[in-house]
Amino acid sequence: MYLSKISVFRKPLDNLEILPDLRTWKFDGFLLNIMLKILPFLTLFQDTISQTTKPVRYDSKPSQMVVVQQIPQKIFVGSYMRYSIQVAMLDETGESMTEVGYMGDPMKISASAIGADIENPETHFIPGSGLAKFGKMVFNSPGNFNLKIELTYKGMANVTVDPVHTIRFEVTADVPDRIEIGLQPDLTVEQLVPLSPVQILIYDSNNNQMTGDILTANDPWRVCASLVPSQMVVNQNLLGTLEAPFRDGVVTFTDLALSTKATDVILKFEL
Repeated sequence: MYLSKISVFRKPLDNLEILPDLRTWKFDGFLLNIMLKILPFLTLFQDTISQTTKPVRYDSKPSQMVVVQQIPQKIFVGSYMRYSIQVAMLDETGESMTEVGYMGDPMKISASAIGADIENPETHFIPGSGLAKFGKMVFNSPGNFNLKIELTYKGMANVTVDPVHTIRFEVTADVPDRIEIGLQPDLTVEQLVPLSPVQILIYDSNNNQMTGDILTANDPWRVCASLVPSQMVVNQNLLGTLEAPFRDGVVTFTDLALSTKATDVILKFEL
């Protein structure tokens, strides 16, 4: 009786012991196959976590900003500056930095002034050059301003940099509107001999005569001279410097001359 009970009972026990082992081995092999496939992604994820949790280290520490370009120029309301204001960052040794930021995340600066309504006042330091350029900055109101430029985005860096100020400049709402002849040439002149000087004046939209060098001393506006076509004037050429800059409030033509004899010659001047 006991033997038959043991005989019947042991076989299921053997099967139960073997089958779970086989099932576990098969299941473990399936898991192993999955783990081998996703291991590279787990490694990449771990590296990413490691990079984002490590403290940021910089080769050099930003310590001082310097305005490296501010060219005197006439600035009009609603218009871009012809020559943008540019700022550089110096490190602790006074050397100019070419990378101001970390891992493609450049630091940013912003410009402000009391009473100024400014569009696009923020810009970033360009990787590789280390310069920050206010190329899209626009003033919506006239006035005399000097900009305060300060560091507004530092990324993950724990640095403090003092603001820097530009020199004072004027923003005007008066734009060039028309030109007039201020000084006429003599009415009679020999051919191939330069006319007496001709001066052109520029007036703004408020009918005020404009002074100074517009737009800048390095690149002022210009007035072009030409002949008005006429049946009375045949084979006539206007000689000399036919384009003159706006300097100190006037445009002056000093060497205009006519190539042949003619009467009733009319000169045309265009901005």
